[in-house]
Amino acid sequence: MKKNKTNKTNKTNRLETLIPLLLVMFIGGILGTGIGYFSVKEEISTPAMLFSYAFLAVAFVLHLMIHEAGHLIFGKMTGHQFLSYRIFSFNLIKRDNQFKLVRLKVPGTMGQCLLIPPAMKENHFPYKLYILGGVIANILTSLLSFAFYPMNKILVLEFVLVGFLFALLNGFPNGFNDGSTLKIAKSSLQKERLLYIQLASNAAMSLGSTFSELPKEYFESFEANEKRTYFEDYQDFLRLGLLLEKQEMEEADEFIEALWERRESFIVPYQIELKKEMLYHLLVNKKKDPQKVDSRIQPLMEDRGLVKYLQTKTVSNLRVLAGIQFGYEKNDEKSLNTIKEGLKMKEKSGNLGEFYVEEKLLLSLEEKIKLKQARQEQKKKKSN
Repeated sequence: MKKNKTNKTNKTNRLETLIPLLLVMFIGGILGTGIGYFSVKEEISTPAMLFSYAFLAVAFVLHLMIHEAGHLIFGKMTGHQFLSYRIFSFNLIKRDNQFKLVRLKVPGTMGQCLLIPPAMKENHFPYKLYILGGVIANILTSLLSFAFYPMNKILVLEFVLVGFLFALLNGFPNGFNDGSTLKIAKSSLQKERLLYIQLASNAAMSLGSTFSELPKEYFESFEANEKRTYFEDYQDFLRLGLLLEKQEMEEADEFIEALWERRESFIVPYQIELKKEMLYHLLVNKKKDPQKVDSRIQPLMEDRGLVKYLQTKTVSNLRVLAGIQFGYEKNDEKSLNTIKEGLKMKEKSGNLGEFYVEEKLLLSLEEKIKLKQARQEQKKKKSN
């Protein structure tokens, strides 16, 4: 039974990978044919052709910005409030009625617009236009650009096709895109509630609340008879965050291991986060079966995706790096310096609540290192 389920999952994953590829090939085919046709018909010069190819990159960035702005506009129309607007790693946040630019990378995403949702009323809240806003914006601006078609046919064609590509890739349910999020949220009241928890908890923490300050119902389990999605996985990471904040390490140990058993079912950002926490946990907190622990650490240290992501300077990444320097490199001083760097990240953090939790964990690691150094110093004195 488990084998059949695995085969079905693998087929679904292959299909989800194939569909975007086919869409890109289809749009690319139309684009290539169009450029070739107009280059011959209009007798376009070589520099103009080179410019038209370069404009594809410009059209891509423009539609990425338009897509995220669409989420903002249609979200605001339905009662949501601005929280953050990210393009690549440039994240514009609003805090204390002031706008601030910070750097933030999220694996598997190129942009994101997060809003503060209005309160739920009668088990519902307005989310459909917010989620679909990006797709609507891409389609509308693509159609409106036809007004400039007589001025430059190739550039308008590129802009239109890139816009429709954005709309299809984000609107057609695939992975954890807008289409998938909308499809899941519409499937039941439970899923809608989970989406609200995700948006509301992220908003509250971005503004300074920690896991322990969130409403208790955000952590309560729902009926298990519905198919698991990344909505439920997000709630599991809330629970893990709460255990880490409270430094209930035995419970956190069990919870991380349970999550690890089904890590393959997680979306890419959650897989990276789980690998981070597992690595830190193995290096800093895991004390049983040291040989077994060491055998689990090495594959994580060699994981390319994780290594690359840890290069991004965030407070949680600095904590993990400090854990690596302490538990893997055995360099206490280097770890203490990294901890100091992490403790200065408040102003650069896009999520204040996360910073406050990470601050606790960094100080806990600092205390652990200093206790170790004190014991070593005592041994030296006794030996002398």
